[in-house]
Amino acid sequence: MNSVLLETFLSDLLTRLKGAPVSAEEVRNAPTLPSTHAFSTGQRALFESDDQRTVQGALLAQEHLAYSMLTRLYEGVRNYKSAYETDDDFHEACEYFYVHIGEAEKDHKAQAVISAAAVCQDEEDLAVVTEGFTRFVNLTSDYRSGVASEMARRAAAA
Repeated sequence: MNSVLLETFLSDLLTRLKGAPVSAEEVRNAPTLPSTHAFSTGQRALFESDDQRTVQGALLAQEHLAYSMLTRLYEGVRNYKSAYETDDDFHEACEYFYVHIGEAEKDHKAQAVISAAAVCQDEEDLAVVTEGFTRFVNLTSDYRSGVASEMARRAAAA
């Protein structure tokens, strides 16, 4: 459901900006940056770990970053509000953001704390959870640095 809402939003926005249809499939199959690929691969490795402490640490980091990431993305999306005929059209298109910013991410964050605490029985457990958390934060940092570099490269080329 989440990916469908986001793909629908991106397809609609890109269609409006391009002035020609952009399908959800085109959005899904768009080329990715090396940092995006590394982020996805690194996430998969963390979340497929056999050690639930690693998984819970990564999930804790993901959920603590998600709310601020989504609010910043939404603030960026607001720059394209003029692509919509009415304010209501824009806000209806932004359902993905409102669902997550309104309540879901706050709940996910609290649930992630509870889940991480459940696998922490001693200092060793906490160290493994912390490692999973730190690895996810580092993956996210590298991903964002890759996006920032690409944006700077494109701006310099323009």
